[in-house]
Amino acid sequence: CNGASFLLSAIIQETSGMSAAEFAEAYLIGPLGISDIVWPDNAQGITIGWGELRMRPHDMAKIGYLYLNNGSWDGQQIIPADWVADSTGKQIAATFTSGYGYQWWVSSDGVYMAMGLAGQYIIVAPELDLVVVFTSNLRGDESTVPYSLLYDFVIPAAKEPIAMAPNPAGVQLLESKLREVALTQTEPEPAPSLSQTAERITGKNYTLDPNPVGLLSIALTFQEKTEALLSWTASTDPPDRQAGNQVDWPIGLDNVYRFTPGPYGLPMGLRGRWVSEDAFVIYIDYIANTGKTEIRCDFEGDDLTMKITDLYPPQDYQSFTGKLED
Repeated sequence: CNGASFLLSAIIQETSGMSAAEFAEAYLIGPLGISDIVWPDNAQGITIGWGELRMRPHDMAKIGYLYLNNGSWDGQQIIPADWVADSTGKQIAATFTSGYGYQWWVSSDGVYMAMGLAGQYIIVAPELDLVVVFTSNLRGDESTVPYSLLYDFVIPAAKEPIAMAPNPAGVQLLESKLREVALTQTEPEPAPSLSQTAERITGKNYTLDPNPVGLLSIALTFQEKTEALLSWTASTDPPDRQAGNQVDWPIGLDNVYRFTPGPYGLPMGLRGRWVSEDAFVIYIDYIANTGKTEIRCDFEGDDLTMKITDLYPPQDYQSFTGKLED
């Protein structure tokens, strides 16, 4: 329950005088040698608690390894061993696994795991002395794919006392799949000539009507044939406030993403194209976060209609409008 986990974060802050992020830095994250993390607060300054924690896979594995070793790390007892046993034991029945402990999903075979949005997993299999980490961008039923991979492939391989036979065909298939999903720089395509609408609206500011994402104004600047600039201002507390109140993001017009710091300063890529004389579409891949977004801008005279669609997970925001500033 996200609400219960957020309440735990608030309790930590109320009783310790430190946010959950600060408390973790002092008593968990810091002692494990983890430094490169993001764990945001809400508008009231309380650490989110139920999620939004971003860290590298190797550091995720450190948390699993700490629990595998009953809370001990490098000779220091970071977490009481009794708490490790209690938290990774079944406390209540659960829908996905056989039970739930204290912030851990628990299976009947002794395996326990932390699961995050879109298929992020820290899995501990004590009997096999095994820690497994998955990072993903999976949605819906697909988010359980790592769980299936664990039991179909990882655990059987760990139990097998004899080394697996060479499988060059499998290696070749894996390498081809890795190439498919790699963020390699694609060859640019010839950028089309700018439409009359592009020349008319370039660099001009549009004031937006009240909208669900807290945007106040937006401008598109077509600096050159192959690249544009998206600029916007947002209210002081929009839902996506971590992106900042004022941004300037480059957009590739040659079908090649332009990379730039996005939410939390983590990298993202943008590309765009005119799909008609008066309609420009921007595609955003958040890369280091989960999700992809499409922004469509339709221009008619001095009026702008915007529609923002989250592609992963699929979610349409209601279209909203704006008008060219005098």
